[in-house]
Amino acid sequence: MSLPGDGVQLEDHWIQCDRCNTWRRVPKEVADSLVDDAEWYCELNPNAQFAICSVPQELTNEEIDQEAAEAEEEQQNLPKLPAVWQLIQGNYYSHRKRKQQDEDDIMVCHCPPPWRGGDGCGPNCINRMLCIECTEDFCPCENQCNNQMFTKKQYAKLAVRRAGAKGFGLYAEEDVAAGQFLIEYIGEVLEEEEYIRRKQYYIQTGQRHYYFMNIGNGEVIDACRKGNHARFINHSCEPNCETQKWMVRGELAIGLYTLRKIKAGEELTFDYNFERYGDKPMRCFCGSKKCRKFIGGTQESTANIVELGDAEDVTNDPEPVMVREEETDAMVQAMLDKEVGTTQRAWDNKLLNRLQQLCRQKGIDWSLPEEAEGRTASTQQAAGAASPSQQESEDGSRAAALTSTSAGLSHAQAAASPASSSAPGGAAAAAKAGLDGASSPPPAIRGPLKAAFKQLKRKRAAVSDEDTAAAAAAKKLAAQQRKQERQQQLEKRRLKQHEEFIRRQLQEERRLQKLHEKQLEQQRKQQDRQQLLQQKQQQQGQVADDADVDDADAEEEDEA
Repeated sequence: MSLPGDGVQLEDHWIQCDRCNTWRRVPKEVADSLVDDAEWYCELNPNAQFAICSVPQELTNEEIDQEAAEAEEEQQNLPKLPAVWQLIQGNYYSHRKRKQQDEDDIMVCHCPPPWRGGDGCGPNCINRMLCIECTEDFCPCENQCNNQMFTKKQYAKLAVRRAGAKGFGLYAEEDVAAGQFLIEYIGEVLEEEEYIRRKQYYIQTGQRHYYFMNIGNGEVIDACRKGNHARFINHSCEPNCETQKWMVRGELAIGLYTLRKIKAGEELTFDYNFERYGDKPMRCFCGSKKCRKFIGGTQESTANIVELGDAEDVTNDPEPVMVREEETDAMVQAMLDKEVGTTQRAWDNKLLNRLQQLCRQKGIDWSLPEEAEGRTASTQQAAGAASPSQQESEDGSRAAALTSTSAGLSHAQAAASPASSSAPGGAAAAAKAGLDGASSPPPAIRGPLKAAFKQLKRKRAAVSDEDTAAAAAAKKLAAQQRKQERQQQLEKRRLKQHEEFIRRQLQEERRLQKLHEKQLEQQRKQQDRQQLLQQKQQQQGQVADDADVDDADAEEEDEA
């Protein structure tokens, strides 16, 4: 049976001996216990018939390639796998820790709180104008601050629906006003090196949908493996939304905002303006009057482009499977890792059955074809249908192989992966192949292998429980310390603000006192000027009277 994925699936794994370079068929249970890039030799083969380097190869390289080709032929008839993605509540930083905001770096607005007649950090908030979200512990409005849309996740009511040739899209479930915050674009924050690797991987695997969003400072958000419902927003050459970069608790965040009023049931879109991947531009299906016919670039820069890349029909693609963090087990994590190419594991029966189980739990209409399920069951039955006489004849040799296998179990777990760079022709693809339901280990080694794996699992579980308890205690202690530090910082800030308030009051009182003294001084000066003026007027009046008396005396003398 062949299955879709990075490699072709065969009934068994093929591993190359690092000593004789011979390809050996081993059960999948044994191959799964091996570690990549480690050495593996024939004597580690549980099949004693081929546990010696001198024994010829079971099949020729051409026959192994033929098996791979036949499996690849069947692969095309299988249904397309639904994408699997994980819902997260905040950006996941894959290459660094989240920044711890220092008290001195926190921008504190001066908005009056609602109990003092303010609007709770409304449109006139200086932080809002600068696209900076307020910090509750330091905002004057405290828990009544309205400028914490990202932190409080004040998202609009949105829904994911089919959007025709575009696949799936994001739709408004309620009327939304112009300029309103819709949702934060969340995903994995990548450094440039990982971004380039993923971009190349998506190109090589023919990825139709891209979820990159440039956040700045050499970092890019990728919502392919982890994100929220904002990952489903589609491109339009005449969009009704835009992206805005905000500073949220010391980290850059991207929010989606409306450009105009949007009615319930209308699809939300924005202009991607992303760089083109591949030789041909990607066809645009927005259907707007201003459609540029492809995504990326401007009308002027793309006027001479004639040939467009062939677009894959995704109208009837299966619905993507959303899993939450608490639902993510080892199988689901392997599916998520395959989305971004961080695992070499191929799609085996365990993964496919787990995927089918998830689809049934989520109510998604996808399942494996009946013939594939029937072939899986028959393969499992055939694996354990060996005749008793054949098993008895091989018990002695298998017991000897069991001794070396059990004694070197830890070494076998660190042995080479099915793939090898020196694989002849297409045998490397066959080396990566294998079905979960393929031939089981021989009965002579099945019990000891299971016991050894169970013992190892118990030890790991015990260590994990101890680590979990210690981590929980450390986390609780750290949370208490952070809470105390925040309270101390808040108390210091309040004390500092109170001291600043008292200082300003004293300054204002001194200013008023000086102003009053200046006014009194001016009044005294004015009074002095008035007194001088009155004295001068009196003196001038006396001089005039004396002059009149002298004139009168002179006239009298003349008359005499």
